[in-house]
Amino acid sequence: MGSVPVFPPVSWVWPQTVNIKEANSWESLEARIGTLVGVLDGAKRIGKGCVGTIEQTYGHPDCLAVDVRFEDGSVQLYWYHELRTMEGLPVP
Repeated sequence: MGSVPVFPPVSWVWPQTVNIKEANSWESLEARIGTLVGVLDGAKRIGKGCVGTIEQTYGHPDCLAVDVRFEDGSVQLYWYHELRTMEGLPVP
C-alpha cells in the first residue's frame, strides 16, 4: 500500500469574524445620506460589488437601517451594524 499524503492543518479566518467591533468602529450617527460604505459580509453580494453609498436611513440610531445604492444601480436594505464606513479608505 502507498503512503497517505499528510497535509498541514488549515485554519480559515474570515475578516468579518476577526473582530466586528474593530471593523465597525464608526457610530450610527455617522451614517448619513451620501456616506460611502462597505458590506461587512461580502457573501451577500458576491460578484456584485460590496461598496455603495447610503441613500436613505430609517429608524432610531440604536436600531438603524439604511438603503445602500451600489455601482450596478441596485439598492439593498442593511442594518447599520452590517456595514463599515469607507471614508478615507481606498475603494476596492
